[in-house]
Amino acid sequence: MAIVIIMQPRNTAKADDIDDDLQKMYEAIDKYTSTWERDPETGKYYYPVNSESETWKALNHPEKAALCDIPDYVLNDVTAEELLELVLNYPLLLDTIVYNSFEQGLNAVAAHFKGLRLVLERGICNPRLMFFGLMFLLHI
Repeated sequence: MAIVIIMQPRNTAKADDIDDDLQKMYEAIDKYTSTWERDPETGKYYYPVNSESETWKALNHPEKAALCDIPDYVLNDVTAEELLELVLNYPLLLDTIVYNSFEQGLNAVAAHFKGLRLVLERGICNPRLMFFGLMFLLHI
């Protein structure tokens, strides 16, 4: 008796489809993007959108992540304390707690968020302290 295995082709995305999707995502982001500038009153940087805005509600998760990634010129301009404050105010920081462990969550978010990646690489904040800080901010 012979066993016959029939292989079905997978529905795989083509490079052109992915490029088109990325292009559409960045076009959507471009219409919302503003230049990051220090607030004249506080001297601080703020994210161009927040979870309370109508713009935020119109974006999907990858668009939100791309829009809230801190530009290099801002990262080069902020102190360690300002960077940590920006990271703790990152609108998608809650993504860190949906993984099996907080470390996995930090690594996953740091993979697409330069601000968090720099905080971890520079040792600006111990990840465990960041976890407790996040829990405090969330009142958990």
